[in-house]
Amino acid sequence: MKRTDLTLEDIDPADVVVAVRVELPDDLQTDLDRARDARRRPADLDRQASNGFVDVARRLSESGMTLREVGTVLGVSSQRAGQLAGSQASRRATARDEVRTDVPDPARD
Repeated sequence: MKRTDLTLEDIDPADVVVAVRVELPDDLQTDLDRARDARRRPADLDRQASNGFVDVARRLSESGMTLREVGTVLGVSSQRAGQLAGSQASRRATARDEVRTDVPDPARD
């Protein structure tokens, strides 16, 4: 590692910008790069899996399945299935799953 001692006269310290760059030995830099890549990989795989679930949820919902059915297929709640499928699919399925109002209420009779 180099060390440089500087003497600055007649220079306003506010005008000085210091940039520090660390240079690692090749073997350490290689190991650091590998560690950074390994850290990124799970995030990439998680993102790919999420995108896959979103696509499948949307397609299942568009095929006519209710969000309850989509959730069962994907192993998630119907609410999560709605989030994955998107707001349009959620509104359609909610309308299909609404409680029927033409059925007599025994409590009212």
